[in-house]
Amino acid sequence: MPDEIVTAFEAGKRRAGNASVFEAPPAHERGKQMVREAREPQDYLAAAEQLGFAYQIAGNYGFTGEQFDILDVMGSIYARYPSMDGDAASVEASKWMRRAGRGFVDIGEMGSAAIPFTNAAVALLEKSSITESEFRLIKSLIDLGFEHKQPGSVDWGYSEAALGMYYDRLKSSSTSDRIANLEASKDAYDRAAQIFQTYGETVSVASQSMISRVEMNLYRERLNKKIADALLEHVTELPVAAQRWAPEMPNMIADSIRKNPTSYGYETVPDWLLELTDSSPAEEDADMLRAARDRLLLAVEGDNESDYTARLGCRWQAAEIDVNLLPAGEAYQNMLNLITDYASEFTPEQLIRRGSYVTGMARYVGEQPPVDLLLAIADAFGEISRQRDAKRLEMFLRENPAHMRFVACDLCEHGLWDSAISVIENSRVLLYSTHAQESRECDLPSTEPTDPPSWVYVMHSPKGTYVIVGPEDQRGSASGVFVEDIDGATLSDLHFSFADESVGLMHAQVGGMPNHLTAATARAFEILAPLSAAIQSMIPENRGVCLILGGLYVTLPVSAALCVDDSVHYPFVVVVPSRTHTVSRRYSLPLDTEFSATAMSVQTTSWIPDMPVLTYPDSEINSLDHFLSTAGAQVSVVNQASVADFAAALPQSNLIHFSGHSIATVFEPEFASMLFEDGPWAVTFILAHKPIRNLLLATISSCQSGHQSTTVLADEFLGINTALLYRGCRITLSTLWPIFDVVSYIVTSRFYSELTHEAEVHIESLFESLSRTQIWVRTSTAGEISDFLRTNGLDVPAMLENSSAEAILFDHPRVWAAYYLSSRCL
Repeated sequence: MPDEIVTAFEAGKRRAGNASVFEAPPAHERGKQMVREAREPQDYLAAAEQLGFAYQIAGNYGFTGEQFDILDVMGSIYARYPSMDGDAASVEASKWMRRAGRGFVDIGEMGSAAIPFTNAAVALLEKSSITESEFRLIKSLIDLGFEHKQPGSVDWGYSEAALGMYYDRLKSSSTSDRIANLEASKDAYDRAAQIFQTYGETVSVASQSMISRVEMNLYRERLNKKIADALLEHVTELPVAAQRWAPEMPNMIADSIRKNPTSYGYETVPDWLLELTDSSPAEEDADMLRAARDRLLLAVEGDNESDYTARLGCRWQAAEIDVNLLPAGEAYQNMLNLITDYASEFTPEQLIRRGSYVTGMARYVGEQPPVDLLLAIADAFGEISRQRDAKRLEMFLRENPAHMRFVACDLCEHGLWDSAISVIENSRVLLYSTHAQESRECDLPSTEPTDPPSWVYVMHSPKGTYVIVGPEDQRGSASGVFVEDIDGATLSDLHFSFADESVGLMHAQVGGMPNHLTAATARAFEILAPLSAAIQSMIPENRGVCLILGGLYVTLPVSAALCVDDSVHYPFVVVVPSRTHTVSRRYSLPLDTEFSATAMSVQTTSWIPDMPVLTYPDSEINSLDHFLSTAGAQVSVVNQASVADFAAALPQSNLIHFSGHSIATVFEPEFASMLFEDGPWAVTFILAHKPIRNLLLATISSCQSGHQSTTVLADEFLGINTALLYRGCRITLSTLWPIFDVVSYIVTSRFYSELTHEAEVHIESLFESLSRTQIWVRTSTAGEISDFLRTNGLDVPAMLENSSAEAILFDHPRVWAAYYLSSRCL
């Protein structure tokens, strides 16, 4: 928390000197009044200085109770002081208030102690994210208030209000549970309001806001319950795969049906869903919402004493309620006017969330959000990303997954391509930027690239896809195109469709659905064709291509689709995490006796029950040994490798190859793992490894080793392959989806054979080797592949020997398009 608050408080204590005892009470009251009136940071600091003055005088004359009351007020300064980290401010506020409460306990004034303890609970309840241990602490503080306050008193009413906050924030396991918590919250607030009315106590603007928010959320959750019940009543209409998930996530599925009905086998949104989602609130609900809105506006108009921020929050909340009551266009304009007029008054987090809400409404009503608002959201995001520690930043990113991508897309709509790039670059690889920076330099020889690459950004919104080509240097300007054919619904359908005839790419990667995965990869190539054409129209063939992919594109074979046309040929095409974290150096090593390679296989993972035993990992690493040893390289081979084997090889190898099992974890990408003989080696362990300084290429020949999460932390571009990049590896060869064991053996054997035809190992030679391999795999007959393996003394798989020599077995993109290069160098 800001040291300036404590500094101001201490300055006030020094100013007290030998002030008269009679100055303490008015100084105390003046400090509290200054807190109530404060708006700017300097106002709060002046109040803290005044309270320090009063605190010292009270201490000089033994007024300990007054000192503890001042500590409680100091807590409120921390709670209100403009801060980049509101949660940290709330924690600090609670500490000051609990310190005040403990002071009262020490002098035996339990009734007085109950007040700051209740305030401390409220401070924690104002955090954006509350832990389980904090919930327990909050409840104990509220219970202390009820234990030591007079039932039915005004102070008791404040405890009821705190209890209302508690049930509002309490985590729920289901919609029904959430409704029960909100009803308990509303009951507590109603009891508090009744007490305040009895005593003529004015209900603060902040309290009015909380009560109205509970009522609004109660309406929404009751509607969600109706939608969930309706979906479960019609569950047999859904594809079989969706039926399995419907009981666990009915509202998520209903929302997906509303946005993209074809993914669930509907031509249009079904009537039973439209009746609930597109209709006005029932009269009873509408009356509750109107009363909540009017209460907020009346409270704001009739109150000039409350905290300015709270009054502004009420205005925003009233506008949110109007979204359910007014025509969409009118509600959008009201919210736009509000956020435009008061943007400078919102905290960065409020501006991001509220601004993103407004931009989302703009897309819904067919309007373009104003540029000034978009840039303000981007600036607020930049402030948060620069000033929060990794843990707090991760929590924020998980709660706000796609905001910056949509801001960038909206900027593209205005033709502000350079601004869009700035937003993308400033929102990618934030949590792991330190890892990437630590390993930016390495010990491999490098040179300046002869020609600069083309930096190609690909992202999407509900409206369509945006392709931006970044400038070569700071003097140039970006250019971009809009690809209308590939909109958000199309990409969502491609990834997440449950329709029996077109299961999405993500769902098709579940075990037991190989035919669906084959069909999904074919659809991916069809859908990506307009994107490839757009990129090819913008990039000259003499330029390498660095792809910076966003959203759902990170799990699609964009590289392969771009190069499938043999008439278009680039020096290289690689996927990079961001331009910022790509080193503008060309790393190269001769494939000679100084080149060090380590190949590891894991055929069985006995520590995982029922994990299939792989047939070809040993054959695969033997092929690497054959080709690279023939070229003169030093090759080490490890069968049934352990985690320690791999970790030890990383700093010693120029090339490392892993053949075995790996898993991608969609919702927790940091736990994606390579599976070794003795256990997993997860992304978290890779990132914890010390920087790698000599590794030019890591080939992770296993399922989904290059899969990046699209659901959480998507802009961190996090997976097994990129974790290796962030720790110092220059280039990785990995896979997007589950691959066939036998195909992995054939692809990598041919890849290393092609690589030996190159004099050196660098980004161009690796890309050339992969491209030639993919062409060869998809065009060669079973006989030609068998002859290649047999000629080199390698095992010939039974499926090849049992197939017609003229059969082309591996022409489908499911087989060869999963492999791609990612890099952090040129």
